Amino acid sequence: MRALWERSAEEVLALPPPVRPLAARMLRDLRGWDLAAAHRVDRFVANSETTRRRIAAHYGRESSVLHPPIDTDRFTPGPAQRAGDYYLFASRPVPYKRLDVAVEAAARAGRRLVVVGGYPRNAPPAANVTYLGHVGDDELRELFASASCTIVPSFREGYGIVVAESVASGTPVVVADNPENLATTLVEPGINGFVVEPTVRGLSEGIVAAVAAGEELRVSTAAWSVQYSNSKSINQSAAQMVERLSTFARR
Repeated sequence: MRALWERSAEEVLALPPPVRPLAARMLRDLRGWDLAAAHRVDRFVANSETTRRRIAAHYGRESSVLHPPIDTDRFTPGPAQRAGDYYLFASRPVPYKRLDVAVEAAARAGRRLVVVGGYPRNAPPAANVTYLGHVGDDELRELFASASCTIVPSFREGYGIVVAESVASGTPVVVADNPENLATTLVEPGINGFVVEPTVRGLSEGIVAAVAAGEELRVSTAAWSVQYSNSKSINQSAAQMVERLSTFARR
């Protein structure tokens, strides 16, 4: 939805120049098709309040909110002492995720940054960055569990599944306080991470604070995960979905 309706210009600019005119026309045509298809939908389910508002704004339809599930059988807290010597950035390589800010913040904080989620075009060159591209589920789980912290400098997130998975793994997060970054709603500052100014300085200071808090912060992150993650599990989300659908069917 956002690529079509809110950031189509950004998506086009991220492509090689020769294909941009064609991509722009395709996105315009897709918006027409998308709007027509939306009118055929019986019920909308949104992953957050922000998405619910977007559905109302772009499609003129109401929706109920059901947050994305976390695989709590896969993402689980590991031993606190397993914290590695790196920070983690896990995301698609698109401009609004602000990988360049993460690279600068990690360099300023003085530790290695590991990047997963695809190889970005024109990746910021830095000696302290390791680009792993796409990784398998088992490797991603290990990367989350062993990172000193996970960095989320994004301009906007409709929910923040990376934050949820990091915290479920017992690893604290440092999240940029951007107005459309709904990942901040999953952070209890000082308990499972920090919400910081959306600048290189703010993120680097948050990273330093997370590392300085050490085992105590990882223990509290793991405790928070045990307390709240089950309510966001796949089984719980499936049960909520069945309940919502049953309610819709009775109407």
